[in-house]
Amino acid sequence: MKIDYLEGKIRITDFNSIEAYKIARKIESEGIEFYGKLLKQNFDEATNEIMKFLLLEEKAHLKLFEEKLLEAKQNLDDGFEEDSIFDYVDTKVFYPFNAVASLNEALTNKEKAIRLGVKIENNSISFYEACLLNTKEQQTKKDLRWLIGEENKHLLKLQGLLKK
Repeated sequence: MKIDYLEGKIRITDFNSIEAYKIARKIESEGIEFYGKLLKQNFDEATNEIMKFLLLEEKAHLKLFEEKLLEAKQNLDDGFEEDSIFDYVDTKVFYPFNAVASLNEALTNKEKAIRLGVKIENNSISFYEACLLNTKEQQTKKDLRWLIGEENKHLLKLQGLLKK
């Protein structure tokens, strides 16, 4: 698998569905950490409610990808081969930050934090769209289309916060 960030777009080549599920699982885990950190900022009641909702959504997505990964691995001789390498793959979703951990300073201002959330959701959508274009398996395509729709809903919620 190869992941590049070029001209504001994430490009992915040479991967299979199991790799896509593993990386999606990583992105959702990072989303859980991100929305958890935003919730701890306790900006205001409306923002907190949306952060709680998004946190639950990310947890549901993580569970889905863990289940899909287990299903996909059932047909492999060694279904857990190379699991750990995907914990270190840079998906570029948190670009220009290297990881969620380096976001702490950016999360202290509500508007900046929400704008960052918008950027992260856009990057997630770009990642999943790149996966969709590069997978052949119909069930994986269906799962990715569903997830892109979910991430677009998250994006709209965050954009709605900016308009208030």
